[in-house]
Amino acid sequence: MGFLERKIKYFICTIDNIVYTTPQISANDNLASRSYVYFYYNKKHYKFYNGNKLNLPIFPNHAKTIKERAKLLHKLQQEYTKALNNNWTPTGQTNLFDPILPIQ
Repeated sequence: MGFLERKIKYFICTIDNIVYTTPQISANDNLASRSYVYFYYNKKHYKFYNGNKLNLPIFPNHAKTIKERAKLLHKLQQEYTKALNNNWTPTGQTNLFDPILPIQ
């Protein structure tokens, strides 16, 4: 499998013009360096070091062991994946394709 094929398999298209990749983990075996979850949303790169944007208390860089950090990063990755699948946007804007209810 070539580089381009590996990249393309991570793309998910929800609506014609909203494209994002599945969140990935960037980490190493050094607790002194910061780890994060990253993805592309509409061709822009986003990095998240914790769950603050989702109002979740997930802080992988506060972990005391590599194993604990890996567990928290996996949880963070799952939460961002779930949020993206539920039309959450990293920009904080509402999805323009959500149904609009009439004012009564």
